[in-house]
Amino acid sequence: MRIKGKEIKIKQIFYLVLYYGFARYLPKSNTFGNIGGEIRYLICKQIFKRCGKHVNIERKAYFASGVDIEIGDYSGIGINAQIPNGTI
Repeated sequence: MRIKGKEIKIKQIFYLVLYYGFARYLPKSNTFGNIGGEIRYLICKQIFKRCGKHVNIERKAYFASGVDIEIGDYSGIGINAQIPNGTI
């Protein structure tokens, strides 16, 4: 499937719906034993082109489709951050 000229797999669409409909609003990462951050990380691993180990993605981060985003090991995306597609 193509969205705005980018090829997106059905699996990625499922995880995008899961992220924007649910996981984006989970508590920040240092709350309740980091369960919100872990769930966001597991979901974003399925969306991003590359997602390193020990990545922290905070609540309400926006990255559009995210299919061209690459994030390295021990990196993070802050609260309310807006990441343009194609960011490495």
